[in-house]
Amino acid sequence: MVDEELNAKLGDFGLARLLDHRAEAQTTETVMGTKGYIEPEFVETGKRCVESDVYSFSIVLLEMVTGLGPWRNSKPLPSWVWELYAGQNTRVLEAASPALRSAAVESNSDQQMERVLVVGLWCTQPARSERPSIAHAMWVLEHTDAPLPVHPPGHGHLTVLGRSSRQRVSGR
Repeated sequence: MVDEELNAKLGDFGLARLLDHRAEAQTTETVMGTKGYIEPEFVETGKRCVESDVYSFSIVLLEMVTGLGPWRNSKPLPSWVWELYAGQNTRVLEAASPALRSAAVESNSDQQMERVLVVGLWCTQPARSERPSIAHAMWVLEHTDAPLPVHPPGHGHLTVLGRSSRQRVSGR
């Protein structure tokens, strides 16, 4: 959710339950959440972790640039964007919404859109250990001189040239 000044606000996403707050902590074995925002590993294992949030963050990044929901033609949004992404000869900008692309001509923001799309893909790595931290992803988004992840031949796998995606960015 976003307020009138475009500040992000968190909601409970319909996952809250009525319970006795004096009772002991409770957990559930049921996987809950909105289809498309839940990482595939959580659906399989039922276990959440920090990297689960990184995955969900990536879906929001991809939605902002594509103007689409978490699914496109019964396919997860990241899968569709991955298909357009081809390393050095990228077509990833084809995923950007037509409205953003036409505005980009006037503002010369193609590089910014590409940065958000590529970082979004980086955060959807199939292996949780290959996803960046939110701090590292934000640093790459905020610094245009930061190296973008590069997609090697294997589908759905990114590495950052000269830096492991798991390496913490010092001072960031």
